[in-house]
Amino acid sequence: MSIDKSYFIREIAIPNLNQAPVIAELDVDILFYEKEILTDLLGYELYAAYITGIAGETPEAKWTDLRDGADFSFEFCGRTVNTRWNGFENSEKDSLIAYYVYANWVSKRMQTLTSIGVGAASSENSSAVTGERKMVGAWRRFLELYGKAPDWVCDYAHEPTMHFNEKPSAYNFLLANFDNYDNWIFTKREDVVIGGF
Repeated sequence: MSIDKSYFIREIAIPNLNQAPVIAELDVDILFYEKEILTDLLGYELYAAYITGIAGETPEAKWTDLRDGADFSFEFCGRTVNTRWNGFENSEKDSLIAYYVYANWVSKRMQTLTSIGVGAASSENSSAVTGERKMVGAWRRFLELYGKAPDWVCDYAHEPTMHFNEKPSAYNFLLANFDNYDNWIFTKREDVVIGGF
């Protein structure tokens, strides 16, 4: 696992994270969703190479750059952008993995499946609200860190060849360093609009 419970702070804080059952459930979700999103970001072949490479006694710089972040440059709209990819793990606790896990965590808990149907919690002396705003906010931050790509990137008939924006996203980092990650296959993730936000 690249991240742990310490990443779930600020706008993606998870209630009762000091309780063993919540920690255990979160650890299961982190294992599942981290693999899912890194496989989508890198493609299975590069993901497998990353997992093997980062577990080595002395990982190559290309693997530690993915995990820990690195400065990089690329051309966008006729100018050179110098920026920093923060990596999957960082001291700021700002990881695309954490935002992805959180969005899925909230989504799974907005309703409960019971033997008589799907239900939502209600409480006395308060109003229940959905977790849509929290989920959408986390998803949008995830997309900033993951990266947005042109529509044609999704068809896999083309290698990624252009930067879509000037953000220090994983997409822009991988594209700027394509020579190090030549077996990269990117799966585009879509923005979500729920309830009109």
